[in-house]
Amino acid sequence: MRKSVFLASCAAAITGLACASLARAQDYQLEPGDILDFAIVGAPNFTQKVPVSSDGSIRLPIGGQFRAGGRSIDELRGDVVDKLKTSSYPAGVDAQGNTTWNVVYPEGVILGVAEYRPIYLSGDVLTPGAQSFRFGMTVRQAAAVAGGYSMFRNRQDYTLEAAGSEEEYRGVLTQFAKAQMKAARIQAELDGTQPDFSKVDIAGVDPAMVKQFEALERQQFDSRLADRQKERENIAEGIKNAEARYSYLEQSKRNLENETKNYEEELRRVEELLRKGLTQVARLNDAQRAVFLVATRSLETSAEVARIERELVELKRSLEKVDTQSGMDNLSDLQDTTITVSNLRAQIEKLSRRQQLFAPSLLTGAGNGKPRIAITRREGDRYVQIDGNEDTILQPGDTVEVSLGSADRAAAVAPGEGLAAATMGEPAPAR
Repeated sequence: MRKSVFLASCAAAITGLACASLARAQDYQLEPGDILDFAIVGAPNFTQKVPVSSDGSIRLPIGGQFRAGGRSIDELRGDVVDKLKTSSYPAGVDAQGNTTWNVVYPEGVILGVAEYRPIYLSGDVLTPGAQSFRFGMTVRQAAAVAGGYSMFRNRQDYTLEAAGSEEEYRGVLTQFAKAQMKAARIQAELDGTQPDFSKVDIAGVDPAMVKQFEALERQQFDSRLADRQKERENIAEGIKNAEARYSYLEQSKRNLENETKNYEEELRRVEELLRKGLTQVARLNDAQRAVFLVATRSLETSAEVARIERELVELKRSLEKVDTQSGMDNLSDLQDTTITVSNLRAQIEKLSRRQQLFAPSLLTGAGNGKPRIAITRREGDRYVQIDGNEDTILQPGDTVEVSLGSADRAAAVAPGEGLAAATMGEPAPAR
């Protein structure tokens, strides 16, 4: 009897704090990830931390395996005590060298929760991640342990971040205006008119840069126009020269044809004289040679005339292609530039929405909105999502997602609202 009282006193002394904590968690159901404290009073070799495995079981240094998942700590301890109450274990060796054995008393079995499954914080907190759980913990307390709410997490200098975003925004606006001017210049080339930059959206762009872009586009317009005109003139000059050569060769061709006829008549006359014996063979040979030479010259001239004709056709075709090819190139450039303008407009919209992150109320934490709390919790074999608040009491294994400024983030921002206006509290220029 005295031994039982002694063991009970020891158990109470060893587990006083644990029992006080467990008194508030009698209904807690053990799950994989929990870690238990196991001990037998008077047997330090059996003292150890025992994790609940993925299949919901635990394995003790004495007694073997037990089912823990889905059960309370009292239910599990009852099973352990029932199995160990008739057990004994070697306690040492007596003076005669014999092994001594101790009996496991129910009062000497200590089993409690050492560590509950951690909770997990994510989203708009300074240091998201796992946290140790304690009963009664609220979302507000868990967020405080995580360093508090923050839309910027580990960013050290919000002013530099805002300045960098403003610089990026200004750069995109500048590229947007430049691309629009290029598109206006190409359209003017296609229409055969002077470029009109009055409809280009230049809000938020340095006026000096606007003038520079406009001057460059006009200069390129004039240069391309002059290049095409010069190309036309060169081709026209080539056509004129080819036509002059063609006219000369045509006249030469007619002259050679007449000469060929004359030499052929002379050859027939010499042949007739030779049959009558009135001339020599040498004269016949000279006449034949003359016919051959003039015929060769006539063929060469005809070939050159044909070549000049082909050259004229190609030159006239090139003259027609100066404008058609330029139009095709301009259409392709206009298509590419239009895509660029569209992409830049989308980028401006994205950066305009991003500017909300650097509005004064968000940088200083002066907003009136409350954080949105979404808790994912395991209930039996399934997970459920719970809409919580800062005072919601957490349970082991909960995953908490914190979102700040959800209403502000959902609000659309006009594509042309400037980042500087948002950060300085001034109205953005209309686009």
